[in-house]
Amino acid sequence: MNLSGARANLKALLESMEKERESLKHVLLSGRISRKTFDLLEKRIGEITFLTLKLEEALREEELSWKRDLLNGLRIFEHLLVELEHKHLLGKIGENEYSNNRRIFSDCLDSIRNQIQRKEESKEDSMAATQQSNGDSAYRKAEDKMERLHSKHEDRNRKNRKRREAVSDSADRGFPEIHCMNPWNPECKNTDIEVSIYYNGRMVPICHRCWKEIANKDVEW
Repeated sequence: MNLSGARANLKALLESMEKERESLKHVLLSGRISRKTFDLLEKRIGEITFLTLKLEEALREEELSWKRDLLNGLRIFEHLLVELEHKHLLGKIGENEYSNNRRIFSDCLDSIRNQIQRKEESKEDSMAATQQSNGDSAYRKAEDKMERLHSKHEDRNRKNRKRREAVSDSADRGFPEIHCMNPWNPECKNTDIEVSIYYNGRMVPICHRCWKEIANKDVEW
């Protein structure tokens, strides 16, 4: 079981829950959801966060226990190897016994060190993969946002082209060209008509620029 990878995933989940909680607060302040709905959703986020923290703590304890076992084994075989060297120097054991035992102890030490190294490398790879995943997610979100903006811009351009073509077609057929008749800006003669409003008993064409100004003013018609 890759404990480091699992803990990295749980950490990413906790960060996601925190972002979701902040987003939920903004939605509440904007008035788009009721306080009751907010409390219900926040409670659910809190429960998920609590369970995630408990699981992350359990995995951390298991990982620490695993590390302690390996380090204890490392110290034991290092101690046995030192004792073996002393016995050999004091002439208490023969050359063959010394060589065989030294090879066994050294193999055990190498095996434990390799396990520790593999676990550390696995932890680094998991952290790098999580960071890459977060980076890819942010990049995809940015791309999606740019695509939406581009699509909105294309839609606006398409509507403007159709409006200009309609005006041009009317002129080609001999119809008088329709221009803006903004009652609050009678000098405006723009032909890019956005809407028509009912003013003083008749329909009045309004251009795109004037309509933006009218929509932002507190006027009645």
